Amino acid sequence: MTHDTPQSPAKPERYLTERVINALIREDVAGCQSESEIVESTLVPGSPAQPDTWLRWELTTGTAWVPVRPARFMQEWQWSGHPLIWQPAKSAENFSALDHYAQVLPRLASFDNDESQRLVATYLRECQIAESHHSLCREEQERWFSELRQQGLNFNDLPQWSERMLHFDRLAAFLDHPFYPSARAKSGFDGAALADYAPEFAPRFQLRWLAIPCSELTLQGELPQCWPSFSDVGLDCKQSEDHYLLPVHPHLWDTALDQLLSEAPIGVQVIRAPKPALWVRPTLSVRTVLIEAEPDVHLKVPLTIRTLGDRNIRTVKPSTLYDGHAIQQILEDIANNDQPLSEQFAVTDESSGLHVGDLPWLGCILRR
Repeated sequence: MTHDTPQSPAKPERYLTERVINALIREDVAGCQSESEIVESTLVPGSPAQPDTWLRWELTTGTAWVPVRPARFMQEWQWSGHPLIWQPAKSAENFSALDHYAQVLPRLASFDNDESQRLVATYLRECQIAESHHSLCREEQERWFSELRQQGLNFNDLPQWSERMLHFDRLAAFLDHPFYPSARAKSGFDGAALADYAPEFAPRFQLRWLAIPCSELTLQGELPQCWPSFSDVGLDCKQSEDHYLLPVHPHLWDTALDQLLSEAPIGVQVIRAPKPALWVRPTLSVRTVLIEAEPDVHLKVPLTIRTLGDRNIRTVKPSTLYDGHAIQQILEDIANNDQPLSEQFAVTDESSGLHVGDLPWLGCILRR
């Protein structure tokens, strides 16, 4: 019989491990909550002294004994913080302690199911990114908070409402999603890109631009006054006669744009502008940026990163532009027929945007 107890993980690892295990219980993965047997510690292999209550969780690869304590919200049980005990299938005499998400997650994959193994491996990579981004963001949070204390500043000292909004967006960015355990991961950003484009770091940057033939681009509504001219982005002004300028996030420009253009028929007609233009700052949404020249205008542009899951790539579907405008009109109609209600809220103008066919990575939404 073996009972190997690994060293306690570092703080970011421990934090993420707690979130992952609690999510497995809450989401009832493989019957973790609904089909597990509640047992006392004396019935757990090795008879650990603490805690008193465990879940005997049967998986295809073995049995996980999960130490738990009562929870009060969204789930009956939550992880106690003690190591899980793992007992491989058909190996009653061998067991080991697990206290790291990288030890727990692989046990969810079936031996004979390639898709199961692929999904677990994909999520494990996401957790590793979340751990890395967690550390980088915590370092920046400590640096920024120290800077604010030294300067004696708070949001009331910011003269413009747009600056105050960005201040609170930055604060919110340091808070994790309440339930999705690896929400800190912005898959597709390395450490440098995180510092250059994520709201936690409050960067400012200029957008890149593509000249798209007018016949291939749909313009909905009106463009803001600060929209750059062709000369601003280093192109011949005569090209404005039959082209529109479309903004591109610099991260997309530097990483995936070449391949995306090479795979689309429109690619041979697109002109890449040599100069960036229009200073912007990221909001909590990351892909939605505030335009410094017109801070009442927010611009949502596609980004080839993933958040809240590997399938949730942050592009901009053309249908989103029309859906947002439709909801705006519905809310305005409701308010127009209910005077007391109309005085309680303001509706964002989502009537403007650009898209190229049905391509989710060539387009933008303008919000006023």
